[in-house]
Amino acid sequence: MKKQILTVLSIALFMFAMNSCGNSAEGTDNAKDTFSGTWKVVKAEGAFASLNEGTKYIFEGNNLVIKLGIIKTEYTFEKTDSILTYKMKDKDKKYEANYSFKNGQLILKPVGSDQILYLEKE
Repeated sequence: MKKQILTVLSIALFMFAMNSCGNSAEGTDNAKDTFSGTWKVVKAEGAFASLNEGTKYIFEGNNLVIKLGIIKTEYTFEKTDSILTYKMKDKDKKYEANYSFKNGQLILKPVGSDQILYLEKE
């Protein structure tokens, strides 16, 4: 029962943070920047942003795991020059975030949200 509640809360929080509408993304500052590996949210701005601090984004191949504490959600992802699109495994709903790299940080701006997430590679 606890596990189900935590899963539902995790999904609800993530969906709130990642709903749709658009902002244009900033360009990358280094062509060799890459998503591969583990990135941690070190700073967040916007509504309920502090709930995202400490969240880890783990990119492997075309798989993305978003983990906060014991809560872990798995996605597949693809990216263009400025948009990260990810989909929960076995679900049809897609999420988008504008992204850029600046000063070694990955900056995510979920589409439809006023949040800005600043991630650093671990």
